[in-house]
Amino acid sequence: MDKENKSKLIPTEEEVEKLRKNILIDLNRNNKDIKNERKKKIIYILSIIILIIVFIKIVFGAIYIPNVLKYPFNKTRFYKVTLNDELISSEYFLTQKLPIIPYLIYLKSEYFDGFLVEGDTDSITYDGNGLDKFIIDIESYSCYYKGHQTRCKDEKQNMEKNYDTKYTRLVIERTTKPAEIIYDGEFINDLTPYIKNRGNGIYVVTIYANYSFIETKVDFDISIGRK
Repeated sequence: MDKENKSKLIPTEEEVEKLRKNILIDLNRNNKDIKNERKKKIIYILSIIILIIVFIKIVFGAIYIPNVLKYPFNKTRFYKVTLNDELISSEYFLTQKLPIIPYLIYLKSEYFDGFLVEGDTDSITYDGNGLDKFIIDIESYSCYYKGHQTRCKDEKQNMEKNYDTKYTRLVIERTTKPAEIIYDGEFINDLTPYIKNRGNGIYVVTIYANYSFIETKVDFDISIGRK
């Protein structure tokens, strides 16, 4: 092979550079195509998952899985309820719903507790006879022993007030004949208009307290005209 023909077989620097650029262009184009395909697959999979979640939500509603470990009793709070500035007995039912898949699957814990003032044995019913007003208040506290949070047993423990509790709802139900829901709405302090002129009976008052993923129903009773 003569020298001239041999030189034709060896690419020049310009040809090599042009070839390199073409290869890079092809690689970039292929990478973009691969990325676009991946995006399409991800969007498709997410769409399927969302459709499944929506279907389950519509057909079955939210799914609650019981927490076998239960709610830790040392994390419970004390609710100080007063009627006309007097501390009264109450009981509360706590429900914690921790989202595993938001709006669909929750880990559910429940806990029941109560508080009896000195002199009350087994009743949360307050004698409201002779009262001309019914003004309530409620505050949330956490209890501590030697620097560690513990279960609240009474109002004499070392306590710290909680400022994250929101009182979102209040219900007044007359349980004696005629049974009726007298009030169901936002939390209010003055219950006088809903009890004073309703006559004798047992009035169950429920306050809804919320913080974090926890809702607590705080109950107490007011007895009028019953001994």
